[in-house]
Amino acid sequence: MRATIARGLLALVLLGLVVIYVEPSQMLVAVQRLDAKWVLLTIALGLVALGVQWWKWGQLSALMSTPLTKGQLTRSLFGGFALGMISPGRIGEFGRAIFVADQHRPVSLLTALDRCVSAAVTMILAGIALAIYLPMSRWPLLLLTLLTISVALVTREKIFRLWGNSGLPPWNEAASRSRLWKNGAGAILFNLLFFAQLYFLLLAGGQVPAAAILGVPLVFAAKTLVPLAPMDLGVRETAAVFVLGHFGITSVVALQASLLLFVINVLGPGLMGLAMTGTRRWQGVCLPFFSPSTYPR
Repeated sequence: MRATIARGLLALVLLGLVVIYVEPSQMLVAVQRLDAKWVLLTIALGLVALGVQWWKWGQLSALMSTPLTKGQLTRSLFGGFALGMISPGRIGEFGRAIFVADQHRPVSLLTALDRCVSAAVTMILAGIALAIYLPMSRWPLLLLTLLTISVALVTREKIFRLWGNSGLPPWNEAASRSRLWKNGAGAILFNLLFFAQLYFLLLAGGQVPAAAILGVPLVFAAKTLVPLAPMDLGVRETAAVFVLGHFGITSVVALQASLLLFVINVLGPGLMGLAMTGTRRWQGVCLPFFSPSTYPR
């Protein structure tokens, strides 16, 4: 509890410092100048991104001996959003298994896989953007990639053993490979939608240099690497202001875009998750605290 409170305070401090750095009066002026069409387009892309997340989670759930029903799929995904809303780096999303009645081990493993694949895609795309923007970074990035591959090769036996003990079908079966590839493709599309959302919100605030598109993946990579605060609040905004500043984006536009993205992609789905799961008790956990009920079918 103390750690959670400390992280919450850290988020508020970071956000407060960034707002002071930008100046609140400039924020008010920027809000008045917002171009509504870009904001509406971003909201629409957010809904599409939710659909993509639901689809790629369904691809993984189909690997289980008893695949999740559409209701279980939806509640576990949005329940994870609710938990992620109150955890640093959205780590709470790993708790999707709370919202299903059985098969907890495979659900937990597949959740970890789903999140890790998305994070890996974020880092790969950010690495590509950094290599284009700073050619001198290509060799360090190549060495880091080789190191990551080496670690994966060294630990592959443990990973395969964990997969085998989970009750899931062999990963190298044709059907399993197809589902895994589809999840990976969904992760790429999901990340690209998130990048487009931030870029469109920057456009909503004013003129944006073309090179700024390379800075967008770097903001998400910084947030992924530094999961300090609940909902990534403060971390994402700090990264947006200082990373995008190198690409010619003013601090007030970057901060405004980051906060709007937080509302659309984190707060909105998290509140929807609370609405779906808040009146039921799951594995002894109630969100937030109401009468117990049964698992959905």
